[in-house]
Amino acid sequence: MQKINLEKAVERAKSLPVHSALDRAVIAVAEQIQDHGDLDLNKAVEVINNNQILEYAALLYESLRSQELDKDCVENPPSLESEREWSLQEDQICLARAIAQAAAKIELASNGSPG
Repeated sequence: MQKINLEKAVERAKSLPVHSALDRAVIAVAEQIQDHGDLDLNKAVEVINNNQILEYAALLYESLRSQELDKDCVENPPSLESEREWSLQEDQICLARAIAQAAAKIELASNGSPG
């Protein structure tokens, strides 16, 4: 899996005409994976091509505080339990975390808080 540039994803997501921070993050991250801009949500989901990744990203986004999401996979590697429970490999879990991190930063920026 390629390394996701989180700041670039957040900046791109801010310009998207989509209401949900999580949807914006999915689109922005998928555009980096595909190395192509101007995806809509359906195309972005096709690029990710794994509902488990998207569901895990949503769970992380909804359940973790921003400080917990600030740790990337190098600083806070996924547990073997998470990998088994979600049937995801480490790089897929890290992709889900990147989506959740971007969504949290987008939400903070949208609410006028420093992100």
